[in-house]
Amino acid sequence: MNSKTDTINDLLQPRGRLAQLARSDTRRPDDETATTATDEYTAFARGRVGTRPQMMICFRKCSGEVTVFAYSLLMRIQSESSDRGFTMTFGDTKVTLEGENLMPLFHYVREHRAVEIVEADRTVVMQAQGECVVSRILVVSPK
Repeated sequence: MNSKTDTINDLLQPRGRLAQLARSDTRRPDDETATTATDEYTAFARGRVGTRPQMMICFRKCSGEVTVFAYSLLMRIQSESSDRGFTMTFGDTKVTLEGENLMPLFHYVREHRAVEIVEADRTVVMQAQGECVVSRILVVSPK
């Protein structure tokens, strides 16, 4: 809350990006203020309500393909090095993430707090130094 008195209606109104509790951008593509090519890449987005557990997780590939799973289907997370990548099992589908500095993302997924994971294109991967970058998302479903 700020120094002026907020009413319930004021608190329920959407706020600007800086005022949101979530650090990452969670706007949808159909939103009139959707992310453009000039916006900064973020490997993952947390929910609008901050650190509250989420219902679903979205995987967005740089090709535009989107896959969404319910967190209730997450049965296992495997990794040899959580910082370089990990594999999640949603029912009979496996989702593998590869990248750099993925430890924060690993913790958010483990706690059901990541809302959207975004695959970076090659230029972002090559320029990223010390940042959390998802270089590859691989979704494998049994046929």
